Amino acid sequence: MRPIQKHQTIVDLALLNSGSLEAFFDIALLNGLELTQEVNPGTSLLMPEIVERRPVNYYQERGHIPITGVIDNEELAGEGLEFWAIENDFIIT
Repeated sequence: MRPIQKHQTIVDLALLNSGSLEAFFDIALLNGLELTQEVNPGTSLLMPEIVERRPVNYYQERGHIPITGVIDNEELAGEGLEFWAIENDFIIT
């Protein structure tokens, strides 16, 4: 298993490592975590068995890592479309 990434949730880990959303209950139980508890980046956790191979294969073959945690506004500064781009590049009616 890869170490946990910044903003990765237990649900992300369930999909990535077992192919099932429901596996997040098992991950929490195996590791003594609360269901809503944040997990620190770099932490390694025990994982349940693979339930559904297709999603696991999908992520492995493409090298994708699901990360759905909340990102605060300071981390987004300078990313994506900013207000000046919208004001200058788009017609707002």
